Amino acid sequence: KMFDGEWWRGLIEQVKYYLFLTPHARTYEGHNPLAMAGMFFMYVLGTVFMICTGFALYGEGLGMHSWAYTLFSSWVLPLLGYSQNVHTLHHLGMWYLVFFTIFHLYMVVREDICSGETVISTMINGWRVSIK
Repeated sequence: KMFDGEWWRGLIEQVKYYLFLTPHARTYEGHNPLAMAGMFFMYVLGTVFMICTGFALYGEGLGMHSWAYTLFSSWVLPLLGYSQNVHTLHHLGMWYLVFFTIFHLYMVVREDICSGETVISTMINGWRVSIK
């Protein structure tokens, strides 16, 4: 069901809603399509990137005969341009995750206030109330 035509329409509608181009968004149980895509591309792929680059840098420090070098440094360092580039990309990845987390928190609070779905309020007080 994910990535079918209905999912793409929902994604586009959600983007329009967040850009204030439409007054109302569809209601979803759980994450909307834009949130699903955001969680996958930002958190999942971002975290995998951070793990791979982090272990590659760690393996470089341990040496060529270490497990970390064998599993990560041997392919990550040549792929991304060796030590300094990997260090810079790892550092930028950290800021990418920090800023995305801040942006995500803003969007969740905004959604709670604007849509009346009380997603954040439910986490705090335990009551799910629709204010539409």
